[in-house]
Amino acid sequence: MPQRISAVIVCAVGRRPLNPDGTWQYKTEKEYLCFRNNEECGFTAAEFKESQADGWEKQYPYKVGRKKEYMVPSEAEAKGYQRASKYPKSTKYGRQNPISERWNSEEQLVLWREAWANAVNHSLERYGFDERVDHRSFAEQGRDEQPTIHEGVAARALEKKGIVSDRCELNRQIRRDNALLREIKAQVKKLLDAVKNTIPALAEAMESVREKMIIFKYQLGYILTGKRRLTKSLDVMKPELERYTRIAG
Repeated sequence: MPQRISAVIVCAVGRRPLNPDGTWQYKTEKEYLCFRNNEECGFTAAEFKESQADGWEKQYPYKVGRKKEYMVPSEAEAKGYQRASKYPKSTKYGRQNPISERWNSEEQLVLWREAWANAVNHSLERYGFDERVDHRSFAEQGRDEQPTIHEGVAARALEKKGIVSDRCELNRQIRRDNALLREIKAQVKKLLDAVKNTIPALAEAMESVREKMIIFKYQLGYILTGKRRLTKSLDVMKPELERYTRIAG
């Protein structure tokens, strides 16, 4: 099921759209840069046929002294210039089919990848598998791991013959790096958990010490108050004690 879905998507991306009669549409179409009244505009062949009646002309290279300049035939003929080439001025890459342009856009690719992931996950859930796929990149998922690269059948064929493929070797290194990263993150998590568990215990112990210090301070204050009262009482009784001592002696 997942392989069949993936193949359909690849075929859709790789082929041109169809016309209603079943014929293939163009991927890109020649776009001629035409000229009229000091204005330049691009037209396809079909568009030029309609625009030609409005005064638009294709531009061709003409020999002007030792140079070549693009101009429309009506202007060149009036000046007696000789055409240097039969090919009119056009855009470098032509005009892309709007359907193909949409198919090749990043936005459409994301939609296809999401639809593929949903179909795969639906099948995994239907047949009782716990694994799930995610169409998003590692960065979009918030993962720190490095993704592997596509190896391809040629690289894997070399590996089967005992020949080390650069692409496969790179993926092996990436997997080792990711495994090390996961181990480091696990150790960091353990340390964080230990800190989280230790801080409450330390806070509880400090609170207990604080309470004991308050009680001790209260008791100490009570003792000092009692000592001052006792000293005051002794000071009051001291003359009587001295008098009793003299009489007794």
